[in-house]
Amino acid sequence: MQSSQDPRRIRSAGWPDQDAASRAWTDPPRTPTGVVLRRLAFPSLAVLLCLAALVYGSLTLGPGIQVARGEAVPGTFHVLWQYCHNGCNARGDFVSDDGSIRREDVDLYDASRRDGVDSEVRALDSGNPFGVYPATGSHGWIWSIIHLILGSAGLLGWIWRYPLRALRRRRRAGSASGSPGQP
Repeated sequence: MQSSQDPRRIRSAGWPDQDAASRAWTDPPRTPTGVVLRRLAFPSLAVLLCLAALVYGSLTLGPGIQVARGEAVPGTFHVLWQYCHNGCNARGDFVSDDGSIRREDVDLYDASRRDGVDSEVRALDSGNPFGVYPATGSHGWIWSIIHLILGSAGLLGWIWRYPLRALRRRRRAGSASGSPGQP
């Protein structure tokens, strides 16, 4: 035997605002702040991160390739600070062998666990604004390429998602609002 009642009416039977109360916990609020965060803050943050990846990758790619080719200035890196966890980070001072280049408070990329604080490490300076590389060489240029690829892909995705979609919507709206008898 089938009920002649509408199933929607059966579900809403009970407390008058039962559905509204349950929706309040599951639906996000439609406030101006939520709209601003969703439409402006996230895309803006994504663009800034992509731009930062592009800038970092472009600044470090050339020096990384120079080190891989062996075209860098040799010197000594004095480790002042080191932190190791799934790899090591070291900061310190670099002095070239001829003493013409002195760089203070720079990173040593690809530091090893055996380089402790107050140790001297052979290093190469290729003009990277953020640090120097170990004399054994480095694969840091690979990370620079990865930063460039991810930053470019993110910006292209943003351009596809926001400005191009807005242009397509405007064109559709413009063609839909035209009068039907005109070519």
